[in-house]
Amino acid sequence: MVDLLDRASGVEERQRELALNRQQSKKEKPLIIDGIRCCLNCGHVIPIERVNAVDAVRCITDQELHEASQKHLRG
Repeated sequence: MVDLLDRASGVEERQRELALNRQQSKKEKPLIIDGIRCCLNCGHVIPIERVNAVDAVRCITDQELHEASQKHLRG
């Protein structure tokens, strides 16, 4: 019984690692200009607090537009 639980635990761990790796590979790369993170769409500087809080790659306005367009594509 213990062997079966160990194997199941190992399978679950591998599946979790694969899912995390897939998610990381989908992540958009930030735009860095002169060492400062800028919005992928408009190029404006993203406040460091926003970068630290949500690892932002867009300003708030452009992120809202991006999310709305993604929701429209899915729906």
